[in-house]
Amino acid sequence: MAPVSALKGLRILYAFTGMKTWVNYRILLDAMSHCFSSVSSVLLIAFTFMYLGTVIGMWLFGGKLKFNSNNELDLISGTSPRFNFDSLLSAFTSVFTII
Repeated sequence: MAPVSALKGLRILYAFTGMKTWVNYRILLDAMSHCFSSVSSVLLIAFTFMYLGTVIGMWLFGGKLKFNSNNELDLISGTSPRFNFDSLLSAFTSVFTII
């Protein structure tokens, strides 16, 4: 019975069978496709600046902030906070959070 009930969710796809006759929907999709080229160049520039900020942040702050269990600065056996610049992924996440 479970596989049959899982297939009932596919009934929503029936609404898209007459999609070729929707003129307004087609106009909207054409406008979005024309705008994508200009938006993609802006997103590429924004990503480049975020990447540069990430690399500079790793160069300036990477591995310089670690705390022990008493919240005292301990660079040898301490742990890094959640948002740090120790790795590329965590640094990029930190830059994205700041922006």
